[in-house]
Amino acid sequence: MASSTSFTTFPPPPTRSLHVGQVDRLTFFGPADTLIRAFFVDCRRGSPTLHQRVDLTLHPDPRFHLVIERGIGHLLYNKSSVTVRNETLWYAALDNPDYDLSNDSMNFRVDDDPANWPVVDVNDLPLPDAVLQYVLSTQQRALIEQGEFSERAARVMLGGARSVVSARDTSIG
Repeated sequence: MASSTSFTTFPPPPTRSLHVGQVDRLTFFGPADTLIRAFFVDCRRGSPTLHQRVDLTLHPDPRFHLVIERGIGHLLYNKSSVTVRNETLWYAALDNPDYDLSNDSMNFRVDDDPANWPVVDVNDLPLPDAVLQYVLSTQQRALIEQGEFSERAARVMLGGARSVVSARDTSIG
């Protein structure tokens, strides 16, 4: 049985994203006077800081990385004049129901009750960069063969329940 979700507000409320098997190492390039606002929330099962929020303000500086660990929900504002380089580190697990190799990004609403934020187990087995390169090249080939990208699926938390929603381009022309 298919289900759909409608959003009546535009733009949709900001969402946080978290990864179960990926560490983001972000480097920001741009005008030094740009202020980037970053919000983080711990979603790691068993963490003493579970569902606690940390806010950070930073400036672009190519000498430094912002490292976002697995299981940390994150949202960055004011990146429009900034180039962000992401050097990812991938991790696997022998059996982790919270992990989906094809889409390791779970989104949840910023304005949702913290009790509805996800709680995840993070992957713990480091993968070599060759695995990342293989997966990315396979995805690129599939997109090229598919032609225009007309549908996208996302893993989300809606009202405390995990779900997958998809968006399809229905424009004419």
